[in-house]
Amino acid sequence: MFAAWFRQFILDHKIKRMYLYKITGFHPNNVYWWLEGRNMPNAYSLMVLATALSKETGIARSALLEKMAEAILKDGPAASKKGKK
Repeated sequence: MFAAWFRQFILDHKIKRMYLYKITGFHPNNVYWWLEGRNMPNAYSLMVLATALSKETGIARSALLEKMAEAILKDGPAASKKGKK
């Protein structure tokens, strides 16, 4: 569910992927895999992402982190092992 939430969030707020890479400093592949649901961001990445999105949208970072956590919890524990062998 994180991937779906993340995709919808950047669409709703008209944030281009290239701009997202620039404001977060993340490698495009990392963001791509998060958007595709292949990988989940770690705690550090979530904090950076929430901070950047907060500055861009004016939404409180705490509110964004809450939404991110809810989306991740909907994925369940199996999602964190997805793509890992």
